[in-house]
Parts: sequence; C-alpha cells; structure tokens
Amino acid sequence: MRLQIVLLTTALFINNFLKAQVKTDINDRDGIYVTYELTKIEENSKKETYLAIIKAENRNDYDVFYSVPLTIQANGSKNIGILQSKGFSQISVRNGTGLLGDYQTLVGTETNLVTNDNFILFIIPKGKFVTGEKEFKVKKGIKPIITNTFLMPFKKLDLFDIAINETAINGEWISNCGAIQMSLTLGKNERGETILQQSVNGKQNIWKKINANLFEKTNDKNATLSFNKANNTFNYSTTDGVACIWSKK
Repeated sequence: MRLQIVLLTTALFINNFLKAQVKTDINDRDGIYVTYELTKIEENSKKETYLAIIKAENRNDYDVFYSVPLTIQANGSKNIGILQSKGFSQISVRNGTGLLGDYQTLVGTETNLVTNDNFILFIIPKGKFVTGEKEFKVKKGIKPIITNTFLMPFKKLDLFDIAINETAINGEWISNCGAIQMSLTLGKNERGETILQQSVNGKQNIWKKINANLFEKTNDKNATLSFNKANNTFNYSTTDGVACIWSKK
C-alpha cells in the first residue's frame, strides 16, 4: 500500500513538472521570440498563485541591439535617467489581481557602445536568451492571460552610428602589421579637440579626430585611422598604400 502511495505521488509530481515545462508562444519581432512557462504553486478558496518563467530568445544568426537614451548632466557626464526603462519587452498578466498591475520587464545586456546622438546600446547575442520570473495571482478557476509588448526596435550593430568613447578605446592594442603592440588613450587637448594618444616603443604619436570615426596623425597628414564600429578595430592606412588593422587586446 505504501509503495502504491509513493508511486502515485511520484507520478503526480512528474505530471505537474511536465505541465510546467510546456512553452507557450506569445509574440515575436525581428527574430526575438517571447515565450513563457506557467506553474501553479498555490491555491485557496478565492485565488490561485502562479509562477511564470518568461524567455526572450534571439533566433537570428547575428547579435541584435537596441538603444536607450542617455541623460547629459550639467558636468557633461552621461547616464541612463532614473525614469528611463532599460527594458526591451514588458510582459503583462492581463487578469492578475495585483493592485499595481502584474508585469515583468526583460532587459538585455548593457554594452559600452554609445551612439553619436547619445544613446547606449544593449545586446541580445545570437542564439542566446533573456529570462525573467513573475509570481502573480488570479481569481480561482480563471486561466491567466499573458501578453507581451515590445518596447524597443531591434537592429544590427552596423545600423547604429557608434561614437568612440574611452571605455571602448583606452587600453592595449596590437597591429597585424608586424604584431606591433601599443597603448591608446582617448582624450581632449587644450583646445577641446578629441585626440588619440598612441604610445608605441617609447614614442608617442597624437591623432586628431576629424569626423565621427576618422583620425588624422598630427605630424603626418598622409596617415589616417578609421574606427570600424562593427568589430571595434582601427584601420590604419597611408597614402603610399600601407594598410593595417589594430585590434584591442
């Protein structure tokens, strides 16, 4: 008899577990698919309590990004405003009983990439997903109604006008021409112009920014650096045909 009880209990547990693993599709946009798994965890005479596991999966064969505006402070620093949402998706329980509404926001991974119009980028890598959990209640006997609203559009990286910033640039770099190693530091000169200081083999070179992604060597107008925003590299070139790629170590 005890064995039968144990087997029955185990069967009920497995059955409930399998029910919780069934994914329900909500909606999708630009290759990002949102699904959820629902588990009932408690019930009484009036209400039932559920746990929803939400997943947003990038099914593209490339990384996708979305942008969040930065607030510029009086001292010139930039950050994400207190009231600004970092999320790209908001899942709502339409018939939940929460007084303030039952919803869950999904947030991508913040990067150090900033656009020239002062937006910071968040990434959802290809083949990866973002998850969230939401516990909520509904009236007893009522099936939960769960919906999703996408808050941000998604784009490939090359569709953003990426700005060059200190986080992305400052540090050690290596050239594929002779494996030359160097350090780069982004800053301002006394006239407020953006410059790039290059230290290599005890010698320092200064590069002046002449447009969004192009630098010109101050003591050699025949040499330029072009920042490749797609893979965070510099293309070094000279008028006599030398071409090298600088990559951050």
